Formats: sequence, C-alpha cells, structure tokens
Amino acid sequence: MKAHIYKRLTPDLYGEWTDLWNASADRATAFNSPAWLKAAISAFDYRDVRIVAVRDADERLVAVAALIKYRRYGLTVYGAPALQFADKQSILVDWSHWEVVEKLTSALKKLGTIELNYCTDEMRIRMQHTLSDSAITFQDDLNYIVDLSVSPTGDLSSKSKSKIRRTINKLEGPVTVHFSQDGTKNLFEKAYEVEANSTKKYRGMSVLTNPEVRVFYEILASLHPKLVNVSVLDNDQKPIAYSIELWGNGTYQGSQKAFVKGYEYFQPSKYLVMKILEHAHANGLTLFDFGRGSSEFKKHFTDTVQPLYTIIIPKPLLAGIYLAAIHSLRHITYDTIVRQPKLYRAFKTVRATLRV
Repeated sequence: MKAHIYKRLTPDLYGEWTDLWNASADRATAFNSPAWLKAAISAFDYRDVRIVAVRDADERLVAVAALIKYRRYGLTVYGAPALQFADKQSILVDWSHWEVVEKLTSALKKLGTIELNYCTDEMRIRMQHTLSDSAITFQDDLNYIVDLSVSPTGDLSSKSKSKIRRTINKLEGPVTVHFSQDGTKNLFEKAYEVEANSTKKYRGMSVLTNPEVRVFYEILASLHPKLVNVSVLDNDQKPIAYSIELWGNGTYQGSQKAFVKGYEYFQPSKYLVMKILEHAHANGLTLFDFGRGSSEFKKHFTDTVQPLYTIIIPKPLLAGIYLAAIHSLRHITYDTIVRQPKLYRAFKTVRATLRV
C-alpha cells in the first residue's frame, strides 16, 4: 500500500476518484467529491493544491484527501478547499480500515501543518488513534440532523406543521415550491434575486452576491448535476425564499438559504424547509443534514445533534497550540460581532479589504 501526493487534479485521477466516491456508500459527501475540488479550483483560482491518494497493492485507489495551501492567522496551513461553504471534511476513506487510515495520516503529516475542520466523531477517534499525541483536537461546532426514516418532517408536530401552513397561506396569491432536481430551470437566477433583497444581505451575511461563489455553485452543478438541488418558494410567481442543498449518498445537506426582507411574519424559510424535507423523503433520502452551526430555526425541526471537531496536525507543535488559541478567541469575538448587523457588515468589509 502506497500514498502518492499530487499537485493537480488530472483527468485520470478525477475518474478514479469518481469511481471510489460512487462506491463509498454513506461516506460520500459533496465535500469529498472530485467535483467539489474541481469547482473550487475553477471558481477561486487555487494554485497550491495537494491531493493525497492512497492505493492498495493492486494500484486501486482506496482513499483521497483534497487540500489547499493557504495562510491562516499568519501561518502556512493545509486545509479543505472552499472551506467557507463546507460542512464536513474533504477526506474520502473507510475509517474502519486502520491500515489505509494510517497510511493516509502519515502522508498528511509530511505536508506541514494540517487543519481539518468540521470532522465527525468517527473521524476524530480514528485520527487520534493513528496520530497519538501528535494532533490537537477540540470541538468546534454542532451539526443538526433530521432522520427522514423516522418522519418525513423531522420532529415537527402536526400542530406545528398546521401552523406553518396557515401562516404561509395568509399571503395573497398562490404559493408554490420548485426543485431543480425535478427539472425546473433557472432556479439559480431566482435564488440570486432573493439573496439580493434578503434579510441575510441586510445583516451583512450575504453569500450569493459574490460572483465567485455563484460560479462555484454553478460549476459544481454542471460537473455533477445530481449533487446540487436549488429549491425556490414563489408567491404569486415571485421568488421570496430559496435554499441550496447538496446531495451525498442518502443525504441532503443544507448549504445556503435566505428569504426576502419584509416577509418575516410569514416565515417562508420554515415552510420551504418543511417542503424540502417532504421532497427528500419522497425521493428515498434517509437523512437531512442542516450543516454546521446551532440555531433556534434548526432546533424547530430536530433535536438530534452531533459534535463537529477541528483536528490540527501541527508542524511544529507550537503552530498547533497557536492555531487552537486563535480559534477559541475567534469564536468569542465572532459570536459577539454577528449579533450586531451594522458591526458585522463593517467586519466583512474590513476582512474583504485585507484579503485583496
């Protein structure tokens, strides 16, 4: 068994990776797919790419880790591509296969300081076992999940569902929901229209107003059409809410959502998510993953939550201690800033300026 480190995503490697992803059952996510890396490279012009590929004795690909090199708080670090839109790690491996995991982690350590964000509990346990004392691990976020095999609308009671329907039906004109996976066209454009007039933009938290981000999602959808679903809620043929979901084997992963400012009373996002859950269940999906982050909105649909971890493989050790300390300070500062829309908009402006 050998590990190879590639500096570019070749067509042959893309094909091998796609085959492994298709055969990986519930371990396959949008974030560890070759399409995610290729879309990120195209949209964000990544130059320093590292792909760690593990092959067995027959030269068959058995594990892949996609990383990019970037500056993090003054340090050179390797981490997941398009991290700001990811809710899981960019590593595709069977974590129960100890020999493969050990070979993969050994190769990762050779690169330099590695920062793996949004790792599952299984990943944390396996990597801690193989890395021993050479990794720094801490809980970084929470992940809310709806088990669609138990209920097509999660923990929503019949009373809550009726209330959501009554509230949205107070709107004048017909209310309809469209899904790109059902063949409806031009839903990206409707999503952009909603975002441009959304409460999200007013609070300085807009994502889809960034042309690079639009390109990223559109390329991802073109590379792997089944991977991306755009859901749009129309009122009288006018879009008032949208959601973008990412597909992994058996799972819908919430990625982006927003609604038009002025529609707060009607709670369009609650209605749209309820319809998305029903749609996912009707199409045979077993889980809906709200993605990282805790909110009262998510708790309305489910009380099933999993911890997400950051794993730092430092080189040297002091780099890991420094990164962990900055993470802790950043969480405290960010949580304070995000509660103040004007302050948060100013924060984003300064951050964007510093990145130029």
